[in-house]
Amino acid sequence: FGGSFNVFAEARRPKYLLQLINGSHVPFAPVQAEIIVTSAVHFLDRYLNGRSSLHALLEDGNVPGVAALFQDR
Repeated sequence: FGGSFNVFAEARRPKYLLQLINGSHVPFAPVQAEIIVTSAVHFLDRYLNGRSSLHALLEDGNVPGVAALFQDR
């Protein structure tokens, strides 16, 4: 996961990094899969369509003990 932080640090803004706590690369647990999908949908809806709220994205990606969403806008 450390390599992901390096790529995140070098990426242009806006940028987000979703960490699945104690998650494997694949297959994802059902709760992790749901977080991945809802976070991705809110990200794309916000930045491609301008419709989704940033609050929804942050809420979906930050689930205590399951996922953490890092951001740099």
